[in-house]
Formats: sequence, C-alpha cells, structure tokens
Amino acid sequence: MKKLIEKLKNFWGKGKLQKGIVIVVVLMIIGLAAGGGDKDKKTSNQSKTKDTKITLQEELAKKYKVDVSIINSLFNACDAIGMKTDDMNIKKIENNDTNSMVSIEYEDYLFNVVITSDANVTGFSSGTIEFYKDGQAIQQVKDRILTSEEKATLKYQAEKDVKANLKAPSTAEFPGKIMEADEWVINKNGTVYTVSSWVDAENSFGAQIRSNFIVTYNWDGNPDVNPTVTNVTIN
Repeated sequence: MKKLIEKLKNFWGKGKLQKGIVIVVVLMIIGLAAGGGDKDKKTSNQSKTKDTKITLQEELAKKYKVDVSIINSLFNACDAIGMKTDDMNIKKIENNDTNSMVSIEYEDYLFNVVITSDANVTGFSSGTIEFYKDGQAIQQVKDRILTSEEKATLKYQAEKDVKANLKAPSTAEFPGKIMEADEWVINKNGTVYTVSSWVDAENSFGAQIRSNFIVTYNWDGNPDVNPTVTNVTIN
C-alpha cells in the first residue's frame, strides 16, 4: 500500500490526465475499503443473531432447570410440526427422574410435550390431537389449529346456515355472551371444519326451545371465499 501511495504522488505532478487517473484510483481504493467494512459488519450481525438464539435456549434451560438439550429438542419438534417458536409461550416445565413435562400455549391452544431425560420427544399433543410422537411429526399445526379469523368466519356462517333450517329464524338466539364463549366448539382437520353449539328459537307451536346443532364445511381458509356447507344437523 505504501509503495502504491508513493507512485501516485510521483504520478500526480505529470499533467491533468495523470491527475485524473490518480483521483479515479483513489476513489476505487476507498470503495473497496468501504465494501469490505460492510461485509465484516454483515458477518458480525449474522454471528450476533446466531449467538442470540443460542442464548435464548440457554436462558430457558436455566429458568426451568433442565439441560439445554431438552430445550433444543423442544424447538426441533416445534419446527417439525410448523409451530413458530417465537409465538409460543412456555407455561411451565415439570421434571421427574425420567421425563420433562412441558406445557405450551400457542394460538390460544394448550399443548403438552413429553421429553425424556436423554432429550427425546415422545409426545406432543393438544387435547386428544397428537402432532409429534417418538421422534416423528404426525401432522402440522396449521391443519388442526384455527386462527381467530377462521373462528369468527365459521361462527358467522354457522349462524346463517342454522337459521336457514329453523321454523322461526328471526327468533334465533345463539351463544354470544362472554361467559358463553366455551359453548362454541370448532374443529379443523385439513380443509374440513365442524362447528357445534346450541340455538334457542321458537318451534312450530311458538314455544322457545333449545336445540343443539353441528354444521360441517369444506374450506381452504381463504378469507375472500365463504366456507361451503356440506351438512347441517339440528337436534
């Protein structure tokens, strides 16, 4: 570099053309130096991101008093079933001599995970639905877990389709109070959805009675397309 600078100094005094060449060379050197700095900065940021992820797993392991391999296995199982670890909330981890029992909240659903002491995930389920077992993903969460938008659309559509099958649809009352939120049961299995609840409505004799219903739909979850009703059962 020093020899190059000396040559540029000697070249500087030889005329306007030579001075122009010197300026171009200097600008090229500055550009290369800046590019190298950006590359080093990018590499540094990538390394920092990787270190942050590792640190998070180590912090969780320390918080719940488990080996970091347990948390690593949990994260790997989540990735396998399509669960975003950034959006999940670990509620608790209970440990015994053979297993770690992990409770996770995700999209308003509760999941239970069983991880052995040697960091093998033997069970990953929500209620009766299994997603991962003995080291293998069984199904993806997106095929069984509903978003809040899907729930709202299906409740609205079910009310319309149930009313269409009532004797006095204008008298229909569905669960709508805060304390009645659990009265709606909505399940998803791929593109097949079932909605069940109850409705109070007048019968042919004008008496207000309560009936249970189940409505089945085919739908791909597209918010711009209404679910297609395939069956309505009212008891």
